Amino acid sequence: MASHRVVKAVLVAAIASFHLASAAARGAEAPDTEALPWASRVVRFSGAPGGICAVVGQADAELATALSKEGSFVVHCLAPDPAACDSLRKAIRSRGLYGTVSADTLEGGRLPYTDNLVNIVLVDSYPALVRGGLAPDEVVRGLAPLGTAQGGT
Repeated sequence: MASHRVVKAVLVAAIASFHLASAAARGAEAPDTEALPWASRVVRFSGAPGGICAVVGQADAELATALSKEGSFVVHCLAPDPAACDSLRKAIRSRGLYGTVSADTLEGGRLPYTDNLVNIVLVDSYPALVRGGLAPDEVVRGLAPLGTAQGGT
């Protein structure tokens, strides 16, 4: 079953790269008019009607809040540093969604989840996170059976 998850993750990496890279290019302040349709595609592809969604890296608050509206998801953003985390928290609170969507700092390259828990993992800036200690096996470890991982540049 683990190989099925890895294959599924590889199939969507190129698609996810496009959205996550365009979000980074827009910057944190620019509104993302594509977040809701993108979130819908991510959820549809995953097949998960709800559960836990982790957004790891230079998390996009627009995408994170949009994901929370696509089914019954609790969205957990893991930012690379405290400043990015504070920025995410501010954006999430401004939308009145803190609780359903939350933000923390990724520390030590280990996802703060038990094995087989997370239904969707979106990883932005994957090469930078790998250099910081996040291993591909760590992402797969946290995925629930039939969960999906999607990565960007």
